[in-house]
Amino acid sequence: ASVRDSHSAPRRMMRRAMTRLLTLTLAFALVGAAVASDAEAGTASAATSASFATTTGFDPLHPSKILAQAASVSDYVVGIRRELHRNPELMWTETETSAAVARELDAMGVEHSVVAAPGIVAKIGNGRSPAVLLRADMDALPLLEETDDVFFPDAFKSAKPGLMHACGHDGHVAMLLGAAKL
Repeated sequence: ASVRDSHSAPRRMMRRAMTRLLTLTLAFALVGAAVASDAEAGTASAATSASFATTTGFDPLHPSKILAQAASVSDYVVGIRRELHRNPELMWTETETSAAVARELDAMGVEHSVVAAPGIVAKIGNGRSPAVLLRADMDALPLLEETDDVFFPDAFKSAKPGLMHACGHDGHVAMLLGAAKL
C-alpha cells in the first residue's frame, strides 16, 4: 500500500466529522431560531412549534426531524463550503463569493438583492411571525494556508496564496445556503 492509501482513512474520518458538524450546526440554528421566536413573542413552545412548523416545515419540538432534513442537504453544504474555501476574498472585495451566493439563491428561486455591495439579503417565507434572521460574514483573512496535506489535499486548499478562510466564514455562508435550501 502506498503512503497516500494509508492517509485515506484519516481523510475519510475528517470528512465525516466535518459533514456531521455542519449538519448539526445547521440543525441547531433552526432549533435556536424557533426558541428565539418563542422568547420574543412571549409564547409557549407548543404554540410556536405549531406556527413554526406550519410556516417553515420544521418542528422544533422534534429535533430528529430537523436533523434528518438538515442531513438531506449536508453534501450540498460541504460542496459549497469547499468552493468558497478555495476562493477566499478579503473584506469588501467578496465579488466572487457574492456571485456564488447569488447563483445558488437564483437556482433555489429565492428572491435576493445586493445591499452594501458585496452584501446580499434574501427573504424567504411569507413575512408573518415568527420571523428569523440568519446572517454570515463572507470575508477571508490575509493568511497563508499551511494545512496538513493528509487531511486537506490541494483540491480543498485556498487557490489564492496569502488568503484563506481561517475564520470559518466559508462554513457560515454554506450553512445559510443550506438553510435556504431547506
